[in-house]
Formats: sequence, C-alpha cells, structure tokens
Amino acid sequence: MIQKKRKKPSTDSDPDEEQKAEEAVEKAEIATEEAESGEPEAVEKAEVAIEEAVEAIEEAKEHLDQATTDGLHRRLKRLNRSMTAMDEMASLKRKIKRLEKAKPAMDTGELLKQIGARDSLAHKLTPFIGVFDHSAMTQQQVAEYGVEKLGIQCSKGTEAIALDAWMQGRVPDSQKPSSTMDSAVSNKSIMDKWGAK
Repeated sequence: MIQKKRKKPSTDSDPDEEQKAEEAVEKAEIATEEAESGEPEAVEKAEVAIEEAVEAIEEAKEHLDQATTDGLHRRLKRLNRSMTAMDEMASLKRKIKRLEKAKPAMDTGELLKQIGARDSLAHKLTPFIGVFDHSAMTQQQVAEYGVEKLGIQCSKGTEAIALDAWMQGRVPDSQKPSSTMDSAVSNKSIMDKWGAK
C-alpha cells in the first residue's frame, strides 16, 4: 500500500496547483493498486486515473518548480510500467485460460482409431481399385481417392458414405468364381490320363 507522505512546505508559486497534481497522482497510485487484481474494469480505471494525473501535472506545470514536476513524472512513469506489466499479466492469464479450456488436438487413442479406420477403408478398397499407398492419407482422403478411381458421383464431404454404399454387397472381380478352359481340349478321361503307367 502507498503510505501517505507528510506535507512539506511548498516552494512553488501556487500551492493549490501542486496539491491538485499531487492528489491526481495519489489517485492514480491507488487505482493502480486496485488494478493489480487483473480485473478489466479496475485496469481501465487505473489507466484513466493515470491520464488524469498527467493532465493535472501539465496544467500545473507552469506553477510548479522543476523538482516537483520531475518527482510527479517519475511516479507516473513507475505507475505506467506497473500498468504495462499488469496488462501483460492479464493477457497471459487469458491465454492460459484459453489453453486450459482447449482440448488437446488429438490424443494417442484418437489417433490410433483414425489410423485404424483409414487402414480398414483402404483394405476394403484394395480389391476394387488395386493396391495404393495410403500411409500419408487421412480416412477422408482415402475415401476421396476411392470415389475418384471408381467414378462414383457424390457431393464433397460424403465420399466415405457413398463409398460404403457402393461397396455394400459387391464382390470384387478378383473374388468372383470363374471357369477357364484349356485351349487344347482333350477327350481323354482321367483314367486314361493318370491310370496307365
């Protein structure tokens, strides 16, 4: 707390002007102490009080001696420095509160879930479009790539849903049963072919 100073006899030509300037500086000091709580209203009041003290000193400057004005200006500079420090502290407190409220971007579990979903989708797509490098892609990018390769028409952002709907119940060509015939058809029976040796 600021201690009240004893009044010393004034050497100025107008003691009332000195008194007004002194009171304005004291008011600014008290407001600055109240602003140390960091509340925006208190900080604003302190800034206004400092401005008023500067104005009071400027008005009384011609009536005050140089030593008095220098002393009052030093006190105001000290108050301004403490106000700047309080502004910085308030700003840092706001940043800390924002960071405390903000959820971490992604924890390990969430990351593993996303990687698993991406790999699962890529594994389902591989029989239809072939093997592709999906290591640097997200699940959404894999879905966009699959939709593009398969020629599926859908709106932006719905690629994964469209892809799931398209693949539902489809069997890739590589897994469909097929029959082949040799180019040289033989009329030999199995017994003729394998039995007589």
